[in-house]
Amino acid sequence: MNSGAKLISGATLTKGAALFIGKRIVQALLILLLALLLLVALAFAFNLTIKLTRFAPYISETIESTSGVNIHIDGEILFTLGSTTEVNIDGFRWQQRDSDKLPFLQFERGVFSFDFWSLFGRQISIEKIALSTVDLNLVIKKGMKLNIPELDLMALLEWINHRADELPPFIAEDIELKQASLTFLVPEKNLKGDLVFDHIDASWGWNSPLQLFGDGVLHDDDPYPISIALKGDPFKSLGVASKEWTTIFNIAGNQADIATTLTLTGEDAHALEEDEVALAKNRTYALAVEVNQLQYGKILSNLGVEGAGHGHLNAHIFLQGMLTNLDQPLVSSTGTIELAVWPSELRANPLDFWAINIINMLLIGLSEDSKVNCAVARFNLTDSILTSEALIFDTSRLRVYGSGNINLLSREIDIWIEAKAKQLQWLSKDVPVRLSGSIDNPKIELKKMGIFKSAVKSVVNFTLPLLPVLINDTMESDGSKDCLMSMQANRGRIKE
Repeated sequence: MNSGAKLISGATLTKGAALFIGKRIVQALLILLLALLLLVALAFAFNLTIKLTRFAPYISETIESTSGVNIHIDGEILFTLGSTTEVNIDGFRWQQRDSDKLPFLQFERGVFSFDFWSLFGRQISIEKIALSTVDLNLVIKKGMKLNIPELDLMALLEWINHRADELPPFIAEDIELKQASLTFLVPEKNLKGDLVFDHIDASWGWNSPLQLFGDGVLHDDDPYPISIALKGDPFKSLGVASKEWTTIFNIAGNQADIATTLTLTGEDAHALEEDEVALAKNRTYALAVEVNQLQYGKILSNLGVEGAGHGHLNAHIFLQGMLTNLDQPLVSSTGTIELAVWPSELRANPLDFWAINIINMLLIGLSEDSKVNCAVARFNLTDSILTSEALIFDTSRLRVYGSGNINLLSREIDIWIEAKAKQLQWLSKDVPVRLSGSIDNPKIELKKMGIFKSAVKSVVNFTLPLLPVLINDTMESDGSKDCLMSMQANRGRIKE
């Protein structure tokens, strides 16, 4: 009897002790939680700054493993708590994987601040994004390949598309870039261009349109100002496949006016929601570019092309295609590319010997220098092949016509060109020429039938010397107006 009572009493004591210990543990956890909340409150109240620099390699590895974006952070990472939470990042680089060359994008200092309490609201308020000493380097390699890092753009768009209803909307009304430099490099041709903007202001949001304005300088011995303006649709429409996303980008200055329009479209998201690959493959783009009065002399000088002279260039470009190959955008595109150039100080005396003969030199005399009036070209792009619709090169004494194609994949060319003198020629030398082979090493050959026709024409002219006079197949020496009128009359379509 006594032993049973002792057992019951021991069990009661054990149960009471366990209950007592449990209460003490709960009390300790509550105290720790309150202390933690107090520390967080104090950190927010006094804007405590936490240094995360030692975690930079881990952060880079995490971003690369989850998104495939290869970034490096060489400087400090600071995280400041408060109602306005701020993140500072120094020495940011984004480049191609396993590359120690010039990075695609880098900045010396980045400041990102946001309203902490907006994280619990309907819209995240990003109060400021400020980047200083920003460098964007575009390197054009052989085959029109660009140094764009390994970023799976299609996967990003698909991720946004399938989570459009889950992602919290945001608004960034104050985006600021200081000393932003845009550099173009073509290593094989030893070309380089540098455009620096002292200040760029922008804003963008989930449901707010993209706006960007800035003033910059194209660096040279005599720098000249350039202003840019960019307007686009909200971020949400960029990721949702069933919506169009359009941006309009304008560059204005005393050297040129450039206007571009880019539109991204896709199949209906609901029709393809079970097949992400098909959705990605059906993402298309349309790009329209118009260039007016581009003074190319200084630009070519900046790019390292000496002796190019001066003049202006007009261009009309329309391309559309799939967003599947960012390294070679023209390969999977179709459209038209149209260019017209009016040089101001480019002599053409050596070229004139192609169609002007010695007899004309003796009878008429060629005391004045011949110059290049204009050159116009229009190409249609289909299946990575540029096919000429018109090729015209006009000088004071002759006009050159051409036709052919350029394969952008194999880099092979096949173009026929033929010169026609503007004045009467009794001894014809205008033999057609064929350019073939590769773009890097073209071959020149004379058309045999052209040689025969030229010889027959010369014999006929000497036999019937009045025939060329009666035919009077002549042209004005200055054909620059014809080039301009051709473009204006056909709204960008250059015709012979």
